[in-house]
Amino acid sequence: SKVSPSSRASLTGRRSFRIWARRAAAPGRRGEGEGRMSWIGRKIHLYNVTIGLYMLDWWERYLFNILMVCLFWYILRYLLGFFQSNLKTLFQDGNYLVGGST
Repeated sequence: SKVSPSSRASLTGRRSFRIWARRAAAPGRRGEGEGRMSWIGRKIHLYNVTIGLYMLDWWERYLFNILMVCLFWYILRYLLGFFQSNLKTLFQDGNYLVGGST
């Protein structure tokens, strides 16, 4: 039977995909430790999937992560400044409770 070159290529593509899918699904096919992620790798993967970064290009992911680091940096700076000034005031004004009123 004669098969056209375009259908032969699609058959070859389907066949190679089936072989790849079968190998990927087989549990005993991978080498020792290849299929397991480290704890940090799992957390990074969870972050990418939860936030939706897995669908972005590499440069978009880096840009988003840089923006997130800058945002958290400014929030942390504000909170540290706020707590530093307010806790100092609270502790200074709260000393009269310990020493009693004069």
